[in-house]
Amino acid sequence: VSGKIPGRLRSARTLAVLVGLNALGVLAYVGTGMLPVVMTAGVVWGVIIGAMVPLHRTLIQVNTPEPLVGRIMGVNHMHAEVGHLVPLTFAPALAATFGVQTTMLGSGLVAAVAALLFWPAATRLDRTREVAVPAPGILDPEEEPRSVGH
Repeated sequence: VSGKIPGRLRSARTLAVLVGLNALGVLAYVGTGMLPVVMTAGVVWGVIIGAMVPLHRTLIQVNTPEPLVGRIMGVNHMHAEVGHLVPLTFAPALAATFGVQTTMLGSGLVAAVAALLFWPAATRLDRTREVAVPAPGILDPEEEPRSVGH
């Protein structure tokens, strides 16, 4: 997917926009009880996530020195998993106090604010490196895999 995104949109700023849109997807999905809105928001939110996750991983891979790609991706994956688990320590208490829908709406607002706060950092990151993603193609089976020889 990321290889098909135009080069000017393959950026940390685009990722920040997608995080903000992801937050809006949360708000639209949990903010109403109207089934047509929920269904539409669920589909749109899924498309946003489907664009956001590959772009995030692509940007990490292209901006990481080649010998460190595996380590950085591993650390990124660990942080993602912890990020899924940490809210479970306090989300039930928030849901019990404020209600499930209010807690979910609050989490969407937190994500939207985070996206806005990270805009300057995304702009700085985009200035540090020209992000060129190789065009997808068929690998030559005669070439040595990148993981060999480390």
